[in-house]
Amino acid sequence: MLPQCPVLLLYTVIEQQTGKFLHNWKFETSGFLGHQSEISCNYALMRNETGQEFRIRAGQEELWLEQAHSLAFGSDTGENIMQVFADNTDCSTELSTDRETISFWMNQKLDLEPGRSYALPPRFFIFSPHFRPDRELVDLKNIRFGIGNDSRA
Repeated sequence: MLPQCPVLLLYTVIEQQTGKFLHNWKFETSGFLGHQSEISCNYALMRNETGQEFRIRAGQEELWLEQAHSLAFGSDTGENIMQVFADNTDCSTELSTDRETISFWMNQKLDLEPGRSYALPPRFFIFSPHFRPDRELVDLKNIRFGIGNDSRA
């Protein structure tokens, strides 16, 4: 599927034990990246739904972007980038940069019935020399785990 590319999988199962129905509850996967040397060596790559790519340099003025279709992070000094990939059908993606970090969020709103388990779509972190098009990663959306309500994963 992705020869010679390390892939890290983040898979989250929510055990809803509050005793209350949670309507439109927001769950978030987030992270931030900072470089030990010069932050301006780092950048984020974003691709919109039409395939147009944008490169955003870190260490500049504060910037906030929403609804990226694909997202990756790299450094001028590194060989690989880290691409974040998820089934973002029901998920919004946000990115922010400032003078010290690059941060990202993947948000999803769920209705959670008490006493049930809910699985969030898997998030994949792919380490590769180039920003891979979504068509190369479509097989990742078909991985299944069979936990909780997870009919997709």
